[in-house]
Amino acid sequence: MRVVLVLFVIVGLAYGLDLSPKSGARLPAATHTSGAVNADTVQHAATHAEARPVRLPQTAAACAASLKQAGVEYREIAAAAADGISWPIRLTGPIGGIRIEGGATPEADTNYLDCRLAATLLAWAPSLRARGIVAIEHYSMYRPLSRVNGSDKPSGHAAGRAIDVGRVELEDGRMLSVLTDWKNRKANADPCAEWRDDDAGRLLRDLACDAAERGYFQVIVTPHHNAAHANHLHLEIDPAGGSLWMR
Repeated sequence: MRVVLVLFVIVGLAYGLDLSPKSGARLPAATHTSGAVNADTVQHAATHAEARPVRLPQTAAACAASLKQAGVEYREIAAAAADGISWPIRLTGPIGGIRIEGGATPEADTNYLDCRLAATLLAWAPSLRARGIVAIEHYSMYRPLSRVNGSDKPSGHAAGRAIDVGRVELEDGRMLSVLTDWKNRKANADPCAEWRDDDAGRLLRDLACDAAERGYFQVIVTPHHNAAHANHLHLEIDPAGGSLWMR
């Protein structure tokens, strides 16, 4: 066996084959059947591996065309009304068969978003539908001048590039809440390690971990991170790409 392996390496080097690990390789699928992991030693694999980001439209026109081609109904928002958002829109109908709901009224500015976040939600929609999800209820997508907790760094919400998912609706009418159904939430623990979740908790956890694995979002914050995220999943895109940060 060792002889074969050595020969393989020699041949590979001779022919210029790339034998190094691929940084864009998918993360292993998460399972949730055993006890909780040790929060003092675990660190989510996604912080070390490069989850290949979904390719986003490069221009506002291309983004708008992708939404129109998919039959997504939306309204463009004037730049003056959505300071900080590069390509501001507001959804006026489902996206990929998924209703995106939140804010005091449909017209509330918390429902404004960058077109590229809408493109990401459109790409994510098949995974949501496969899990029986028909709607996402969020707390906000756009919050002008919002900052990352404890810093002066602008939050993704200030640019309309993040969505705070609080609840999801299933096709049978059930509502699953991050606050009440994400029960295993040990501080600083790996969200995608093995947990003894019930069906509702497993679905919510799988939702976040699948999104990480597929590279839909570059920042994913769960209830494991801190009390400020006890009731929602913060999902944020980075149009520049980059590595995944998940807690």
